Amino acid sequence: MTIDQQLDRAERCLRLMLKSDRKERNRMRELDEKISILIAAQIRNAERWHEFGQTDPKSKERLSELKETQRKWQEKMRRRWGNDSHDS
Repeated sequence: MTIDQQLDRAERCLRLMLKSDRKERNRMRELDEKISILIAAQIRNAERWHEFGQTDPKSKERLSELKETQRKWQEKMRRRWGNDSHDS
């Protein structure tokens, strides 16, 4: 393999690596946006539940049911996607 062929090959490899990196950065940016949307929705939900808990006498029981449902959902997601460092 000549020097020119080696350089061509190295350039192709570098282009492929850069393209892959760009795709990964875009994917991570999209995931960050989705996570931000989920966090905002969770905060709104928590605020609503707090308001609900102050007005409904059965709210403690309902909140307990919600917590159990959420715990089950989190466990299901852990089993489905694996145990990540995002656990709280």
